[in-house]
Amino acid sequence: MNLAHDSDEFTDNGVVGDPSAGDAERGEELLDLASDALAELAAAVVERESV
Repeated sequence: MNLAHDSDEFTDNGVVGDPSAGDAERGEELLDLASDALAELAAAVVERESV
């Protein structure tokens, strides 16, 4: 099952959503959350036992 969608199926220019509500503070918050999630994923990969 593929959960990804090609944006060209529902937008002519590739833009999804309205970025006008965003600001630098929200961008920083999202970057921090994404960085933390990536670090957790990397740690889980390192700690995972070989099968």
